[in-house]
Amino acid sequence: MQSKHADCLYRGEDTTADMQQMLDAEAQRREAALTRLEIKPTLVQATYDWMHFCDRLSLILCGNDVPAMHRRLEIMTNH
Repeated sequence: MQSKHADCLYRGEDTTADMQQMLDAEAQRREAALTRLEIKPTLVQATYDWMHFCDRLSLILCGNDVPAMHRRLEIMTNH
């Protein structure tokens, strides 16, 4: 999950060549490990989505960033 989260956070247009290379290598290692462990991509994505939700929620709560006046709290996903 940590490897997938790093990819989600740091892969983008402004990523340096060195960072892109590290993320590519990590993606290959992650895929090899998941294949070796026979873990399906759908399980990985579902698990990551849950971890990402919890991460965002904890950042909101720890930063006391809950909307005022009982407004709806929205946590965006990367999909």
